[in-house]
Amino acid sequence: MKYSVLFTVLGLTSSIWAQNTTEKFCGYTAVNGLTSQRNNQKCGPLLDDAFIPYNAYFMGTITLALTGNADRCKQQLYSMENYTVGIGGMKVTGNSTFDRSNYDTNPFYFWFKYQENKSISAGFLSSTDYFVTESQWWTLQSTKNGDGFDISGNYTGKLAPYSNVYNNPTDGCWKVNIYNHIVQPDLTSSTKNWWAISGRLTPTGVNITIQQTIQGPNDNRQATFNFVGTPFAGKPGRGALLVTSESTPTTDLALRGVATASIGNSSTNSTGSGTKKSDGIILGPSGSQNFPICASAFVLFAGIFLAL
Repeated sequence: MKYSVLFTVLGLTSSIWAQNTTEKFCGYTAVNGLTSQRNNQKCGPLLDDAFIPYNAYFMGTITLALTGNADRCKQQLYSMENYTVGIGGMKVTGNSTFDRSNYDTNPFYFWFKYQENKSISAGFLSSTDYFVTESQWWTLQSTKNGDGFDISGNYTGKLAPYSNVYNNPTDGCWKVNIYNHIVQPDLTSSTKNWWAISGRLTPTGVNITIQQTIQGPNDNRQATFNFVGTPFAGKPGRGALLVTSESTPTTDLALRGVATASIGNSSTNSTGSGTKKSDGIILGPSGSQNFPICASAFVLFAGIFLAL
């Protein structure tokens, strides 16, 4: 009985937290669910929010392939349509305050909006100033090639509480909890685990792969997310257009510096929890909301069930 009460209380608490994270925990710390390490959260205006109008957004399909150990593991393939990815530059022309380099050393920025269907979920984020202890989780490279950029990189973070999460059906090979955090790479133990990103960015479309590899004694598996999308721009409020004529990826609005947003007066609220909804797309990152609310709901209902 005492455990069922505990589950119920945890469920109620986490449900409130998931829906009101930034208002309740602004200035507090978020805990990485796997390592119990903490990442302080920022109060006040966010540069990440102010950059929203300057990002280029793409809509398409993301797939998840679970492969490897074919002699004993089921090879699985899932997909999710109408998925959104944002790509952004690091600066805005004519405004020195719009500069991600204070917390992000990458040549470009990416945001895979957290979305889910009955089979899978996925949400990935390269960086955000919403977290201050550790703001950047991916180390990225971009190489100019023809009309676009070839991109590559690795997950190098340690404290991404709920900004890089995913889920997939479980079986004897691919075990999951309510949701999975991407965890710090482990290349020293007998079973190695790491994440990598690769792909191609062009003004007319992007093709990006995010892959987990697990290697160990008699173990070689991959979880491969692949997104293929086309621009969701061309109408007011639908974001900027990707530009690949510069030395690093950027957007037309970032180069011209014509968007109206300013830090502390962006189209979202100043805590990073809000996102701008326009014409069927959510424009902008939400470092504070890449937390799947279904996780807390599951805990809540589990507690109620045990209490009966």
